[in-house]
Amino acid sequence: MDRELIEEVENAFIMSKRSPEEELPSFFTKLGDFGIAVMGAKKLDKTNGGEHDYEFVVWNRDQSGGFSNGHYTNDFESAKKKFLERSDLNQQYNSIRMFNVHDLSLIKNCLLHSSKIPNLAIDEANQMTGLMNRIDNHTPSRKLDIGKMFDESELFLIKAGLVKAGVSPDLDNATKKGIGQIVEKIEGLEDEVLEAFVYNDNEFEDEFDLGRD
Repeated sequence: MDRELIEEVENAFIMSKRSPEEELPSFFTKLGDFGIAVMGAKKLDKTNGGEHDYEFVVWNRDQSGGFSNGHYTNDFESAKKKFLERSDLNQQYNSIRMFNVHDLSLIKNCLLHSSKIPNLAIDEANQMTGLMNRIDNHTPSRKLDIGKMFDESELFLIKAGLVKAGVSPDLDNATKKGIGQIVEKIEGLEDEVLEAFVYNDNEFEDEFDLGRD
């Protein structure tokens, strides 16, 4: 580990002392938490043959307050990436990049169109109406605020509404193009989520966790 990373880790330890302490398994110190993700670290004793100065872990916090699915690594960058993947920070970051005010207007119009489609499930129509009301009552001007408007499940509902509206023969080409661009943005987010949590998941992680708390 280079000097710059060591300084970053040491600063993280210092910052952790300014927050209320939380007891973590296996003598780890909590460096941070957000959403369900908790990151911990501890210093290793090189006299015991350790090759690294630190060990890092990212857990999921379950509903009872316990810790599960620990991702253990000696690479700080890998730990930070896993923390982003498991926390809402990654979702918010991706959402912030997605939409602008024009997109919101188009989304609202498409949801309005889709909610009137015959034989649409009542609960789905109600959810679309709720999303339209949210856009009406809170029209943000900053991308940061737009990124906080919808969670993952709502984004996929929006995608379904856009697809349904996009087949309407009444739409002009510019609107159809805008719908296609927004759908591509949401599908790109789906691909990133799958890439992070399914395709690139460490196949040895669970086996490595068997001997952990």
